[in-house]
Amino acid sequence: MMAGPCFFSVAPACCPAPSFARTVVNADQTVVIIWDAARKMQHFIRKASFKSDTDDFGFLIPTPAQPELEESGNEAFPYLSGLRNRRRFAPSVLAADWESGSR
Repeated sequence: MMAGPCFFSVAPACCPAPSFARTVVNADQTVVIIWDAARKMQHFIRKASFKSDTDDFGFLIPTPAQPELEESGNEAFPYLSGLRNRRRFAPSVLAADWESGSR
């Protein structure tokens, strides 16, 4: 048995996927991750902006299984920012406020 050197590059876990010879940079992002214990489901809500020389690109995010995808609005971000600025809170309080509509 012989062993030789192994050369490989490490790719980031989440990354833009532009077409050949195009550049895409993740300029800014805010992420909200919510764990729904009753359904054993993680909600990943992302607001991102990109700088690019193309409008045609994808974004790769590895997941342990095929995710359920749907669009969401940006309503959660100013709400959560307001809570963070007002007080310290427990995640369960945050979830109860959000689900009851007291935003």
